[in-house]
Amino acid sequence: MDSVPELPDYGVPEHDVLKRVEFADFEKLFKAVEEAASKARAALDEQDKNASVCLWRDLFGGKFPEPPGGSKKQGSGDNGPSTGFTEPTSSSNPGRKRFA
Repeated sequence: MDSVPELPDYGVPEHDVLKRVEFADFEKLFKAVEEAASKARAALDEQDKNASVCLWRDLFGGKFPEPPGGSKKQGSGDNGPSTGFTEPTSSSNPGRKRFA
């Protein structure tokens, strides 16, 4: 495919959000998204919490919280209770308001 796909505006479906995007720019974006998706999948699939956090930090940068006990490239293998992360006790409910 050598063209930019159409992306309807959520609030005004007849507007194409990507109408003015050049194919070369869209191709760069698509490649960046593929790379980010690959990193996110690796972080999500990682069983060791510390190693997973390090992978997320690689994707999101230094604003993503460090793993418990500081930055470690290799996981400790200990996925027990720690500081800095609280397991959720229930699902979140962000509300049902629409945007746009």
